[in-house]
Amino acid sequence: MSPVHLLAWPPPPGGLPAPPPGAEVVVVHDAGAPPTSDVVAHLLDALVDGVDAVATVRPVTDAVKEVDDDGAVVGVVPRDGLAVVGLPQAVRASAWADRVGAPPAPDATPVDAVVAAGGVVRAVVDPS
Repeated sequence: MSPVHLLAWPPPPGGLPAPPPGAEVVVVHDAGAPPTSDVVAHLLDALVDGVDAVATVRPVTDAVKEVDDDGAVVGVVPRDGLAVVGLPQAVRASAWADRVGAPPAPDATPVDAVVAAGGVVRAVVDPS
């Protein structure tokens, strides 16, 4: 799958930029840590037919507590099935296109926008 366009995150002011003409996939990465070619290949391998985006994840290792409205700890949330989503992420340009110009919500990434739009996102273990 190609061509691939790399985009440092967060994007410049003014909302999400359009992928360049001809781009099939946008790989979003931390501005201070561009992905290696091996990591990009790992993401593209997971971007199979029927998947709109791929997000790297790490398992949750901290204890997660449930807290009520009064601030009391009322339980422990099982960590099975929980993951922290991070960067890099790969998004098909076609799934990205309907979000162009939209200001990202605070702390939101393009994968969050794909999920909100009903798209299919696949999680892969962060290879780093």
